[in-house]
Amino acid sequence: MTNISTSSVVTTNSQTNFLTGSFSLIGNTLIKQDYSFLICERSSPTPKKPKHFLIQKVPNRKYISSLYETNNDGQFTFDFAGHKYTLTTNNQKVEIIVSP
Repeated sequence: MTNISTSSVVTTNSQTNFLTGSFSLIGNTLIKQDYSFLICERSSPTPKKPKHFLIQKVPNRKYISSLYETNNDGQFTFDFAGHKYTLTTNNQKVEIIVSP
């Protein structure tokens, strides 16, 4: 039996790998190959529903997750399909990684 680390399973899982990697940031839109996401703002955030959330625009429009601010400027955490992620914005680039 071959040992496979959890992180390699996550990054090769077709259900979640579209979320990881480097994205171009144009306004509030994240773009990578055939995928496009939008960072949105809620008009009335609550403690359980923070100000920012992420939706997928292309290829299919769907809600991904609320974005929770961290102590670092431009950095958020979120979860999707049972995995935790860190989203970091830097000028015109966004990096999304699987959180340890």
